[in-house]
Amino acid sequence: MGGINSGRRASTPSTKDCLRLSLTDLRKGGALKRHVWARREQTWVDTCTKREVAAVTIVADIDCRQPTLSITIKGWAFNQRIDQVLDVVAQPQPLGGERFYALCPFTGQRGTALYLPVGANIFASARGWCVPYASTREREVARAYRRLHRAEERLFAMSKYTRKPTRSALENRMMEAADVVGRWEEQMMAHW
Repeated sequence: MGGINSGRRASTPSTKDCLRLSLTDLRKGGALKRHVWARREQTWVDTCTKREVAAVTIVADIDCRQPTLSITIKGWAFNQRIDQVLDVVAQPQPLGGERFYALCPFTGQRGTALYLPVGANIFASARGWCVPYASTREREVARAYRRLHRAEERLFAMSKYTRKPTRSALENRMMEAADVVGRWEEQMMAHW
């Protein structure tokens, strides 16, 4: 009933069907820094209909006005109001600096990505929503195509001064993915 490669789609949504809020993107945008109060607007648009699906205001208060680290999310998604406060934990890094994690409101676990399924009004971790990652529902050949594409992008972006072991490891991964794709294409040609 909807197992791997069965051809049937499972009835539960995957992370691909949910809205994703990434703390990494907030940090890169300058919203997650010590002693900073930052406000960001984020919207999600349906790629098929080009309509706005959700719009939220994210207020990150990292040791500025509040005594605890927190992120406040207000707005709407899927025609429902969102009003949520997430606790944030700072983890010191071995070489200095720190990394910020949001605590899942359901499981209490740390995470850098939070998801909002259709019909929900609280961001939580994938495990908290019991939502599988989209890659677990892909066939082996689809994962190989994605792996090949990602490796080609990395190889193209590498400097000519990149160490040979790094470059050869990436090329080996590309060859493994190309083998999977090649075997699949041979099977498809044999069926014709």
